[in-house]
Amino acid sequence: LVYGPRSIRVAHYANPDPPFFTIVNYEQVVTDTLDINARLKPDIVILDEAQRIKNWRTKIASAVKRIPSRYAFVLSGTPLENRLEDLYSLMQVVDQKVLGPLWRYLVDFHITDERGKVLGYRNLSELRRRLAPVMLRRDRQLVRDQLPERIESRLDVPLSAPQQELHDAALKAAAQYAKIAQRRPLTPVEQHRLLGALQQARMACDAAGLVDKETQGSPKLDELEGLLDELCAEAGLKAVVFSQWEQMTRMVEERVRRMGLGCVRLHGGVPTDRRGELIDRFNQDAACQVFISTDAGGVGLNLQAASVLINLDIPWNPAVLDQRIARIHRLGQTERVQILLLVAADSYEGRVLELV
Repeated sequence: LVYGPRSIRVAHYANPDPPFFTIVNYEQVVTDTLDINARLKPDIVILDEAQRIKNWRTKIASAVKRIPSRYAFVLSGTPLENRLEDLYSLMQVVDQKVLGPLWRYLVDFHITDERGKVLGYRNLSELRRRLAPVMLRRDRQLVRDQLPERIESRLDVPLSAPQQELHDAALKAAAQYAKIAQRRPLTPVEQHRLLGALQQARMACDAAGLVDKETQGSPKLDELEGLLDELCAEAGLKAVVFSQWEQMTRMVEERVRRMGLGCVRLHGGVPTDRRGELIDRFNQDAACQVFISTDAGGVGLNLQAASVLINLDIPWNPAVLDQRIARIHRLGQTERVQILLLVAADSYEGRVLELV
């Protein structure tokens, strides 16, 4: 059982003989777990992009863990993204005895306050010792001589007046909830509003239109146009442009097409069976120079045809930023790679980048 674009039903019923291997995506496992166990009875399970099961509470994680097999390989470039529990969920597939029961794992390696909030971690050397027999780690240092040079640059872009107004209003609202949190724990509704305000501040850093749904254009789009004109139109390079917001990618696509550059756009609404077409066109068509994507394309894609990656915004999670960069800076890349971070000047986004 290997993670991939084909469905279990197509792979099984297209051939009446039992297949030697079956490729299936994670979503299909949820609906076809019984068929997989009854008909295929796999001896080995291989999970690619295994961070998809990092949250042990999800239906996908539960379904995958209900598939018995003699052997299992769990592959991931980011086994830890947010919490130490991410690693525990992955290890449940490999060997449930390595880390013991979850309650013991939480006690052994977490530092919490009286309310159970995680403050930090401890005994990490013991955690490494337990994982050593079942983990093979291949970090970037081992393949550094096989990868081309990578240059990262930060470009500070000023906010427009509408952006500044929306940004400051959102931070003011967030600050009010932060003051309340100093006196007492926030209610779930207050936590939601706090995060919503911070999210609005980040959106305003990209374009005012993401928040007010009216304002056209933004300084970041203008800066992007200048970069693409220099790097793609004049130098003939291919570029990948990332934004967390689907609406922002739409604005980018309009601007790129207006420039006369060929492009494709990937987002969560693009059906799985169409994504391969977009990737193939970008990689093989010389006239298609820009790949525009949300973080739906942040993992599992090989886009080495590009040598430029432009981040229009900074994700909260450093693992997400690493995954974006790894789309082009990976084995098979032969050109020097340029990573450009567009950051709203003197804004909350700058603080997010410092934390990341």
